[in-house]
Amino acid sequence: MSDALTRLAAALADRYQIERELGAGGMATVYLAQDLKHDRKVAIKVLKPELAAVLGADRFVQEIKTTANLQHPNILPLFDSGEADGFLYYVMPYIEGETLRGKLNREKQLSIDEAVKITTEVAEALDSAHRQDVIHRDIKPENILLHDGRPMVADFGIALAVSAAAGGRMTETGLSLGTPHYMSPEQATAEKDLTNRSDIYSLGAVLYEMLTGSPPHVGSSAQQIIMKIVTEEAQPVTKARKAVPPNVAAAVAKALERLAADRFESADAFAEALKNPHFTAPHVPSGGRGPKESRRVIAVFAALVALLGVVAVLGWVRPEAGPSNEVIKFTFPVPNGHVMNWGWRPQLAISPDGRSIAYFSDRKLYLRNLDSFAAEVRFEGDGDSPVFSDDGQWLGLRYENQMWKLRVSGGSATPIAGAANPGGTVDWSNDSILVSGGQGIFSIPAEGGSFIRVTTIDHDAGETQHSWPQRLSGDLLLFTVNGPSLGWDDARVVLEDLATHERIVVMEQATYGRYVPSGHVLFVRENGALFALPFDLKRRRPTGDAVPILEGLRLGADIGAASFAVSANGTAVFVQGVAQELGMFRWWNHDGQDVGALGQPMSTDQPEISPDGSRVAATVRQRDNDDVWIVNTRDGAQQRITFDLAEEETPVWSPDGARLAYSAYSQGRERQILVKTLDSPEPAQVVFRNERHVHVTSWSPDGQWLATAMPEAETRNDIWLLQLGDSTRAIPFLTTEANESDPRFSPDGRWIAYTSDESQGEPQIFVSRWPEARERFQVSRSGGNNPRWSRDGRTLYYWREEGTGAALYAVPITASLQRFAYGAERKLFDAPLAAAYAYDVRPDGQGFLLGLANPDAVAYEIHVIVNFFEEVQQKVGN
Repeated sequence: MSDALTRLAAALADRYQIERELGAGGMATVYLAQDLKHDRKVAIKVLKPELAAVLGADRFVQEIKTTANLQHPNILPLFDSGEADGFLYYVMPYIEGETLRGKLNREKQLSIDEAVKITTEVAEALDSAHRQDVIHRDIKPENILLHDGRPMVADFGIALAVSAAAGGRMTETGLSLGTPHYMSPEQATAEKDLTNRSDIYSLGAVLYEMLTGSPPHVGSSAQQIIMKIVTEEAQPVTKARKAVPPNVAAAVAKALERLAADRFESADAFAEALKNPHFTAPHVPSGGRGPKESRRVIAVFAALVALLGVVAVLGWVRPEAGPSNEVIKFTFPVPNGHVMNWGWRPQLAISPDGRSIAYFSDRKLYLRNLDSFAAEVRFEGDGDSPVFSDDGQWLGLRYENQMWKLRVSGGSATPIAGAANPGGTVDWSNDSILVSGGQGIFSIPAEGGSFIRVTTIDHDAGETQHSWPQRLSGDLLLFTVNGPSLGWDDARVVLEDLATHERIVVMEQATYGRYVPSGHVLFVRENGALFALPFDLKRRRPTGDAVPILEGLRLGADIGAASFAVSANGTAVFVQGVAQELGMFRWWNHDGQDVGALGQPMSTDQPEISPDGSRVAATVRQRDNDDVWIVNTRDGAQQRITFDLAEEETPVWSPDGARLAYSAYSQGRERQILVKTLDSPEPAQVVFRNERHVHVTSWSPDGQWLATAMPEAETRNDIWLLQLGDSTRAIPFLTTEANESDPRFSPDGRWIAYTSDESQGEPQIFVSRWPEARERFQVSRSGGNNPRWSRDGRTLYYWREEGTGAALYAVPITASLQRFAYGAERKLFDAPLAAAYAYDVRPDGQGFLLGLANPDAVAYEIHVIVNFFEEVQQKVGN
């Protein structure tokens, strides 16, 4: 018995006794089991793990409730569903017999009467479900069970439940809904909103196979099949089997019409046509493709690209009959897309003509022409905020607190003179670039020069930040204003006349406003939904209500940039998913070998192993708040420690392992450091308050001091030491002009290791004596970050960024009260860059705990909508 089956059997042991596996399909594995409560045989379908990971138990169970209410003699009922030990499952009756697929494999073709009888009964089942607004989406011979000659439709609505629960993210699983031979043209081209006529097409294809021995469209690959479905008419069924009655042939032809509106209006009408010997259907002669058919070919190319998992192909040359207003949607993957990190600043841009997309991934800027098969790396570095100039000839970006530009046509990026600024950019118009800074929004000429203030933050009105500017016609500027909380509750999109400084609020509790030529202001809300608000720019007022257009946009880790961009001519690009990737803690040995996982995937960071090695404290990142969790190293059990709606992070253990110190911040409060006694019901004790952001990083071995890093400026940290028991005693340890961070006490408490860029601006590892920093030793030579001591104090570890990843180094240490000495550094192993910012050293000296991207996590993709303004107009109605 496999490990998975053993786990499943144990999880369901109180309800079902699993006997054996019956088979496996694209979405699920089927097991025969005994229903212990009702003493009956059942079939348990268990979703594939990669699919279950995307769905989540609550959403899947919620969506599947609709299908549980279907009642029809030809619909296989749903007995039960739920989650058990991470498995998502649903339970159906066990039907002794065979599937229609098994019968066709054995007999190849069925008698005409039997084929019509099966189709008629399945159509009646479909009609019953359709009248309850449930579409099957996966009608095929495999899902039609034959019990005593009676067909029963299985998995009814399961595909719908899966699709709805996935929230449009099925491509992330590597699986697809529907089987190519039986897909309707609209399903093959990935239209989201399918109707009952899609099921009618699929049933027509099944009948075609029962009569002729093969589906209406065949090919050597799924891609060939889909292309034929969309571009070719099915051969008349009588061409392969002359004995098929005219009414049956006509019904099959009507069911297989490529245009959904030309098919039967209901499954019941299909069944009646099969029974009516006088039924006829007009024949539409085949001929050359007109403009609408050509546009369908464009759409199928996009669908084929999504299926292939490679680049998207879009025919930008429109049919000669004139421009098309058809909304076309497709998706393309990005290289190593699961590491596309979306923080405060944008990572995605589209050219004004909608032909090119720029995006950051894997610390590189890619430029992708949509009529090309490849993306080109145009810049290497951990940058952000790509922006096209309004003429489409230039690309701007932010890198190392400096604005850079490069020609789209080719060449290297060059820094813009005078454009050293920590803010991001989202607008380049009239030869000027707009950036957001600490005190408002600024403009700088694209050829270089001095920053010019555009807006001023009104602190008296509670404003704390201006961001995401867009310059509109005249002197109008659209941007986001944040209040004291820097949260969604007090964020608003505003429009300001820069000449008169008159300002109106366009939308409350919204951010990242973009005005588009369709006459709408687009903005995002906390749930990741993109809204469109009809807006009269001349009168400067809304003309209707805001309507959601897209769901599940990937937002920043905090309130900030949203992952969408729209060209001037109406092509939209966007990314869906959560801000932080699901992380995975994994144990590595000194040779760089992965020796096992710890716990379940979460958006984890900043792990800290307890002194006895039995637990790991870590920060768990969420969109609205961060919390401190503990993971048991023995069994991976996870326990949440903090529950406030606050930013609670950077936990460190007390020397005895009984307490945790961590930093916290929430709306309307000062930043704090708290200490929580783990086995006590008492709340955490505030031991320090400060207006500045503060992170606790280390607890002294004598239990008396906490080492912290506090920013003195936006790009500079200082190191302070906090004496516990005296909340007023925070003393500076290192407060130079350099950026110093991540201080770590040595195990004997006499030395502090830290990172500083005092050596020619490059971060290096230093060690200073404690309590006086009068002696400093530079341990690293070619760069280093995030030092950690071995528990015996004889080795100091640190990371160095190398290429697109990082390498862990070790330096031997000899230290006493009077003397400090160190040896040559030694490279241990290479690892993904994420590990450099999320790791700890095992207290038993056997290796390390690394925070890595979950290898089973979904890979993000970029979605494209051509003629997006058409969709906006349709949904908004203005």
